[in-house]
Amino acid sequence: MAIQVRRGNYADLDKSKLVQGEPFVTLDNAPDGTPFVGMAIAPNNVVRLASYDELVDVKTDCEQYRDEAHDSATAAATSEVNALDSAKDSEAWAVGERGGLPVPSTDDTYENNSKYYAEQSETYWGYVDDAINLVVPDVSINFTTGELEVSGSSWYFAINQTTGNLEWAVSHI
Repeated sequence: MAIQVRRGNYADLDKSKLVQGEPFVTLDNAPDGTPFVGMAIAPNNVVRLASYDELVDVKTDCEQYRDEAHDSATAAATSEVNALDSAKDSEAWAVGERGGLPVPSTDDTYENNSKYYAEQSETYWGYVDDAINLVVPDVSINFTTGELEVSGSSWYFAINQTTGNLEWAVSHI
């Protein structure tokens, strides 16, 4: 018995009339735009066969996708390292620490970070607050006793007993 291959246009293909093991080929293109070569497993159950050239194309595509995936993974790993470095830089600029450790004096952020300036602001605000709280003294002479009288907690006045000069100082709060 000779091997026969059923052939015809794709639109005329009736898969229910195929018998197990029967090959077929369309003379026109299938809906996907390519010729359809197949084999019946059973009526209404067919598989499409691929040519050697199609398999080579699939292999080439798979290798390309593999290489692109590898390149993407490498780029992602680089991005991860850069992101971790940026996070440490952000930490250094914010609180003067990298990875929870104080930045060394050689680091650009040693005296140039938010924590440093917050501490400086607190110190300088203390000076400003002290200046605001300075009380202008009320200086008078008690003519009954002849003594100099000063009221106000921020100033200190005294007569130097040796020279007779008036001496004064601002006391620290």
